[in-house]
Amino acid sequence: MRLTDRQRALFGEKLLELANYAVTALISRGWHSGLSRGRFFQRVTPGGDPAAGPGQLDSRSHRANREHPRGVLISGKMADMRRLLLASACIALMWLHAGVAAQRSAPTPPADDGQAKAQDAIVGAMSGHHMHGVTPHMRLTPQRPERPGDRQRADVIVASLRAALERYRDYHVAERNGFEIFHPEIPQAIFHFTNYWKAYSETFRFMPDQPTSLLYTKSAGGYDLVGAMYTAPVDATEIDLDARVPLSVARWHAHINICLPPRGSAAAADWKKFGPDGSITTAEACTAARGRFFPQLFGWMVHVYPFEKTADRIWAAE
Repeated sequence: MRLTDRQRALFGEKLLELANYAVTALISRGWHSGLSRGRFFQRVTPGGDPAAGPGQLDSRSHRANREHPRGVLISGKMADMRRLLLASACIALMWLHAGVAAQRSAPTPPADDGQAKAQDAIVGAMSGHHMHGVTPHMRLTPQRPERPGDRQRADVIVASLRAALERYRDYHVAERNGFEIFHPEIPQAIFHFTNYWKAYSETFRFMPDQPTSLLYTKSAGGYDLVGAMYTAPVDATEIDLDARVPLSVARWHAHINICLPPRGSAAAADWKKFGPDGSITTAEACTAARGRFFPQLFGWMVHVYPFEKTADRIWAAE
């Protein structure tokens, strides 16, 4: 899932929208009202007229300004200015943090050839229905006992997702809304169409109708929609995951104990030893092979097939 210019542009547009919203809100709520009422600045000087109202300067105030160069200009809207500076700083931090935060949620553009190769293998493994089994490289959340309300909460998620996905039955609509197919040139049972802005957003919140990826099967006419994938940050706890989707109903999965070859050597590496299907599963063995060990590569993921008829198949993990 390599980031294209279109994806970078889409991400930048979203941040610019946020910046425009922040500035517009500050102007409309504070500055405009202050300026329109003549109260944006008050000049306070020694000897000024105490009776002069906000925004009014009498002749003694002007004289005082000339006679007292230490006169001060006090803004009645300094709080608004501070809020604007804070918003600008937050937006700048978002730009700096965006790449890291997005990677915490879902497979995103790899930093080197080893991660690229591993990512290809991971998505290839996820391309089948019922594809997840417990292996040294795969962690599944434990199935918790069902609690009151779990089933109802899961049903609400499925209903919300099913309704949201209807518009994406035409995969062209998905593409126009920022979902991009991963490796269309490689035959797969399930194709992932991923929206990187939604992957970034899922780092901070969970919305059932806003999945990270859409799942399609290949058909004569293009692609047929079958499901979706939610993601969560790599450091999410079981409590966090259960708050998103009940662990008594669904089993989130993570790709763990991954040893990657040294940077720049992916093409010549022995992928029977390295990667998500490799024989190396410990940090010690990875170090001995001169590799780079990742306790977990990418964030948590769960597939949902809302058009299936039974809960077992809707939340199928194996």
